[in-house]
Amino acid sequence: MIAAMTILPEYSRIIKIDSQQEWQSALQETEKFALCALSFLSTGPDPLSDRIWLACIALPNKTVYIADCLDPEFEILGDLACLLENSRIRKVLFDAKAAISFIRIAVNRKLLGRNLFDLMLASQICWSGFHYLTPSNSPKTPWKKQEPDHSLAALADRHLSIVLAPIDQMGHSDADQTDQTYQTEQMDLAEQSGQADAVQRTISSSSGRFLSPSIVEGMAASSAILLPIYLILDELLAKNELQRIADLEFKAICSLAEIEITGIYLDSCQAERMVQELEYEICRLVWRIQDEAKSKGFVAASQNGRKLSCYLNPEKQEEVMAYLNKRGYAVASTKAEVLRGLAAAGCGFAEAILNYRHASHRLAFLNNWLRHVHAGDGRVHPHYFQIPSSTGRISSRNPNAQQIPRAGEDAPAFRRLFLPSPGKRFVKADFAAIELRIMACLSGDAAMQEAFQDGVDLHRLTASKIGAVAIDQVTDSQRQAAKIMNFLLIY
Repeated sequence: MIAAMTILPEYSRIIKIDSQQEWQSALQETEKFALCALSFLSTGPDPLSDRIWLACIALPNKTVYIADCLDPEFEILGDLACLLENSRIRKVLFDAKAAISFIRIAVNRKLLGRNLFDLMLASQICWSGFHYLTPSNSPKTPWKKQEPDHSLAALADRHLSIVLAPIDQMGHSDADQTDQTYQTEQMDLAEQSGQADAVQRTISSSSGRFLSPSIVEGMAASSAILLPIYLILDELLAKNELQRIADLEFKAICSLAEIEITGIYLDSCQAERMVQELEYEICRLVWRIQDEAKSKGFVAASQNGRKLSCYLNPEKQEEVMAYLNKRGYAVASTKAEVLRGLAAAGCGFAEAILNYRHASHRLAFLNNWLRHVHAGDGRVHPHYFQIPSSTGRISSRNPNAQQIPRAGEDAPAFRRLFLPSPGKRFVKADFAAIELRIMACLSGDAAMQEAFQDGVDLHRLTASKIGAVAIDQVTDSQRQAAKIMNFLLIY
């Protein structure tokens, strides 16, 4: 029997799936409309150790289906994987990469999602380059830029004027106490009428988690608003001729999810040995800095201006500058280029500060990667973000996989920490001038396209036109300046 209940006017009904037959019926309805919204509630944020608890399908007829993915009696996640790969049905999701990651782990195979529409990415594309100006309380820069919020709650508020109640990933809502009272009252009434077993099945999921009305309604609300927001964002993409850009981003979702799930192996033992060496080096440099400061009679004032200390903090720019000024070096900053100039002139203190900073950055890098080694598989799984900034370039965090050292004497040692799986090899590939080639295609610029087809270096071509010199007479510095200009025009 299908349990249905009516809540907000925006929805016709919420249907809790209780059998395999009901689930198949929901999938058939989805096939009929060729459009649906998908949302999920997981047991936690980590797809490697947590699982999807509830899956929701919202249809254009304002019906929302809710299924318990932890129910052992019928298969759901395998069907959801097939639904994601069904090119005949458009699937609307918010942060599709996260959902795909969970399902990919559950079915243990790579997913090739088709006809996806990610509301978060679509919003970022539509609002790219837009920002709010907010007071900064600074006389030098009285206004600061604030990027639009692209969370689901922000989209609901901005486009539908709906305040979305939060439901955390453990399946709790703001109305937990009310839900507990509801559960107790319903069970008391059921025991009096001899229907306790039936009521228990209704208010609880098959996984043993309490499926309260607030959780059901919260999931239904977050699912049902996806299609109305989709219609708005889809129209905005079309009006601004951004559909091709959005399609490119949507097609990259599954690949990024696969990269995140696969992760990369870090030689933790060697990394820990390098941490110990760096800690020793940092201690040596700190003592060297302190010995020199003490020998020259340097005394650093504390922040309150009253207490005095002989300890020079190499992390504080004002103390480093004060010492250098005391030694007769008139410097206005402690930037690396300034310190390198002093070191080249024979200032051992500046050289020690540079070495201290270098060692500290390397130590922070190693500790950050070691902190993110996953206990489940011993690999590091950075998070990738497709268009987090105005440039539209992919970035990564936790940790940043795009800042592995590649310059300096110790860079090879750091890069050797990353090892391929047994029987595998790393392949390094780079597209030549890929950004400019994409711009040549999107803009239709005849000169750019002709240059690429003829194998001409576009940066040298730009430099020759700017400097009115023959292309074979362009210097490296002129080419570099033209390269900056070419990328400046793009971004």
